[in-house]
Amino acid sequence: MKRGIPVLWLITSIATFSILFFTLGEGNAERLIVYLAMASSAIFAGLIYKFVIADLADEVIDHGDHLIFRKGPLKQTVELRDIINIRRAYSSKNDKVILTVQSSGPIGNRLAFLAEYRVVRFTEHPIVIELRERIEAAQR
Repeated sequence: MKRGIPVLWLITSIATFSILFFTLGEGNAERLIVYLAMASSAIFAGLIYKFVIADLADEVIDHGDHLIFRKGPLKQTVELRDIINIRRAYSSKNDKVILTVQSSGPIGNRLAFLAEYRVVRFTEHPIVIELRERIEAAQR
């Protein structure tokens, strides 16, 4: 998902704008509109990727007293007692869980992952509740 969506967006955009570009007449105004639409689409896609998808961990492994985050070739071990804050970012489809840790590691001090999809989304995600309880117990 993390790499597939941007590639799919890019291929679709290039195909759409290529078709538009070559089917338009020779007028400069029409081609300028296509260029502007293509540029704004690329900027929009880049912003969506940066703020929604790029910071997500590829994998999170729970080892009881610590979590291991993997993002590409980087791995970061986070002790539950070192987590300062846990919150859920609300989005239209998925529950993005964001952890803030005391010290920065190879991935950073703000780690994010997608929790399992739920149909009923009006309450706190069970993973967030469980992690919050385990973090509080580890910090005592």
